[in-house]
Amino acid sequence: MIVNFLRHAKTELNSLSGRDFDRILIPEGHEQCQEVKSKLNRILSNETKIYCSTAVRTRQTAGLIFGNQKLVGYFEELYLSNKETILEFICSQESHHEILIIGHNFGLSEIASYLSGAQVVMKTSGFIRLEFPGLSIAELSASTGVVKSVHRCNID
Repeated sequence: MIVNFLRHAKTELNSLSGRDFDRILIPEGHEQCQEVKSKLNRILSNETKIYCSTAVRTRQTAGLIFGNQKLVGYFEELYLSNKETILEFICSQESHHEILIIGHNFGLSEIASYLSGAQVVMKTSGFIRLEFPGLSIAELSASTGVVKSVHRCNID
């Protein structure tokens, strides 16, 4: 089993509406998406299932990276979710294919740290790929993942 995590790209500090949910990507965020797009196009399989938070910034990140090339599912429970919620979400998927979660900190850093047993801090547009040799999606637990790839965007 392979699980990938991607943090949304760089955003404005405050949205026009004042709601965190509505924050949009800034120009640096658009550049980050272009940088990470080439990495993901090389590393993700055509079978990868993509699950994304419903927040504006995660939707924009997914759109800029995948466009119409891949089907992306949007889920409210991934918005600002914590480690436990993300793990429950992952384990509830009945997929045998690798998955990609596009979401937010601090939940993504916490779940990647928990699953890998390593300290993971995900910057904007940060990506990590974890492999779980011999485990099904329902068997994921603490320190069972092996870090296979990490990408930290150089655009701030």
